[in-house]
Amino acid sequence: EHHCFAPNLDHATDSHSNRPHQYGTAIVSRFPIDTCANTLLATSAGGEQRGILGARIAVREAAAWVFSTHLQANRTVAGISESAAPQRVQQVQEIIKRLATVSEAIVLMGDFNAGSTSAEMKPLYGQLRDVWSDAGAGSGNTSPARLVGDPTSRIDYIFVSPPVAIWSVFVPIDAQTRLASDHYPIVAQITVQ
Repeated sequence: EHHCFAPNLDHATDSHSNRPHQYGTAIVSRFPIDTCANTLLATSAGGEQRGILGARIAVREAAAWVFSTHLQANRTVAGISESAAPQRVQQVQEIIKRLATVSEAIVLMGDFNAGSTSAEMKPLYGQLRDVWSDAGAGSGNTSPARLVGDPTSRIDYIFVSPPVAIWSVFVPIDAQTRLASDHYPIVAQITVQ
């Protein structure tokens, strides 16, 4: 098993841990990782630092760049909900610039904190294929994961570039995935050609 991790935030001791800890993105692969690099994304004042982690992975005779990200979420300040959409628009533009530096197949995945028809997601749909739109059945909702009831929002995605073939994609909802995270995972079977 091969992996890379990129911390976007360093936390002091707090309610999450009795020692300093980090928060970021990770990529785990059964195939070797040749390169691993993180690019920090623009973050609004008071917002959490976000990034896009990229790993070049050798897959048999081919190679692909796999990217993982977690975009800005809406936040509440003084009891008022503040939209993070303008921040996500900027973050998506920065992601597209990062992807433009890659000449091999691309897999982009993560928590985008935005619906598929939102303004911030349009540029991604203009350049990549959403595996759920191509091969998913049903809503593709992944959030929130909870003990009772189904998720109500689709904010987690896997995007691919040609020449990646998509075979299947699903959101497993079961006793194990209900407890693993606050979102359900997306599982996709793809082939890098």
